[in-house]
Order: sequence, then structure tokens, then C-alpha cells
Amino acid sequence: MSIVEVREGLETLLASVPGIASASGFGTEKIGALPAAYVGFDTDQITAGASEVDLHSLPIIVLVARKGMLPNEVRLMESLIEPLKDAIRADQDLGTQTVCRVQFREVLEGVFTFADVAYTGFTMTVEIKEISHVSYG
Repeated sequence: MSIVEVREGLETLLASVPGIASASGFGTEKIGALPAAYVGFDTDQITAGASEVDLHSLPIIVLVARKGMLPNEVRLMESLIEPLKDAIRADQDLGTQTVCRVQFREVLEGVFTFADVAYTGFTMTVEIKEISHVSYG
């Protein structure tokens, strides 16, 4: 299993969330249609053994609107959090053979800068556990 397959699974999951207009499992230089979601950089805690366990921690960044009418943007932003959590609950293997758990850990709302433009949005940190059977030596 590779982090690429995890990201591809997350991209498919993000694209299925009602209200998200564009999604990428990878970082991006350009924002697509808003609201846009993409996956940030991975932190991977590895436990070696015959069944190697990777515990990925990945931020999902959702940019809702260019900063403007904050009450409307917050309303729209918060309306996307539960559908994203529902999609995660429903897809615990991300369509792979090695992912065995996907959990959301934290949601941070705020104003985020992307390419020198301020956007209202949120990050949701997800923890993904995958188990691979490997051999040494």
C-alpha cells in the first residue's frame, strides 16, 4: 500500500461529499470551483513487523469562499462539516485492501491564505490506519 492510494481514496471520498465542488487528494497550486477540498501533507507513524502498521495523520483543507460576508461564509462552511464526517464514517477502507480505519480527529475553522488570497474554510484532521503484510530479509 502506498500513500498515493490513500490520497486517491480520499479524493474519491471528497468528491462524493454534497456541496464540495472540487476535490484533490494531493496538494494543489490552483483552487478549483468553490467550495474546494484538498489533502495536505502526511505524518506517518510506522510500527514495523510482519504486519506493518502505518498510522497516517492527514489534514483535509476545505476552502469555502473568499473572505467577504463572514456570517454567510460561516453558515456555508459549517453546513459542509457533517456531510464530510458522514462520508468518512461510510467509507472506512477508502476502497483499498489495506486501510482498516478512517477517523476524523479535529476540525479547525478559520481564515486561510492560499496563493495570497484569504479564504474562509476549515481543516479536518483525519487519522488513517493501514496494515500491510511484509517480509524482512
